[in-house]
This record gives sequence, C-alpha cells and structure tokens, in this order.
Amino acid sequence: MKKKTILIFWIIGIIVALIGTGMLVPSIVAAANHCTTNQFGGQNCSLPTGDPLAIVGFVGLIILCIGGLLHTIAWMGALIRSAQMKSWGWFVVVLLFSSLGTLIYALVTPSDQPVVDYPSLPHEV
Repeated sequence: MKKKTILIFWIIGIIVALIGTGMLVPSIVAAANHCTTNQFGGQNCSLPTGDPLAIVGFVGLIILCIGGLLHTIAWMGALIRSAQMKSWGWFVVVLLFSSLGTLIYALVTPSDQPVVDYPSLPHEV
C-alpha cells in the first residue's frame, strides 16, 4: 500500500468515525435519561426499539465500526509497508502507537524508499 493511500484511509477513517460518534452519543444520553429500576435493584437504561434516537444510534454504531475498519486497514498497510522496506524503527512506532503512529508514518517518512523485493527461490524440475 502506498504512503498516500495509507494517509487517505486514515483521514477518511477518522472523519467517518467522528460522524458515527456524533450520531451515537445523543442516543446514549437519551438512554441514560430513561433509566428504570428492575425487580432486582439493577438499572435498565434503554430506548424503545421504534424510538428515532435508537435508530440513529444503531446507524451511528455501524458508521463508527466502518471508520474503525478503515483505520485498521491504514494501520495494517503502514505495518506491511514498513516491514517490506525493512524500516524496523518505523514498524515499532506504528505497532506501538497505532493510529497516531500511522499518521506520523504517513506524513513523515519519505515516499521514494524502494520496497525490498525478496529474490525468488530457484524451482527444481
């Protein structure tokens, strides 16, 4: 995966995740305001299934998961590319710092580094 593609996936992933979070939070707040006590003394905080905020929250959760998936793809792309280039320092940075490491990797590393291609093994006939 190219460095530019990693950055695009990261940016789109963060935007999609923020949109999903913005849709999910109001439904969580509304559910917290509709808490009832059950027969065992525990709290039951939920919205009715047909409530528009419940539907918006469910869609927001799906959108948030899509944003997380895009972030994961960018992270794995940065890990694979740094391993192919044998840049083990960057590999560790991306591995340990995940999302922030991926962003720094996509912004800072030079894009013209050649990818190390392993020679193929001779085939026996």
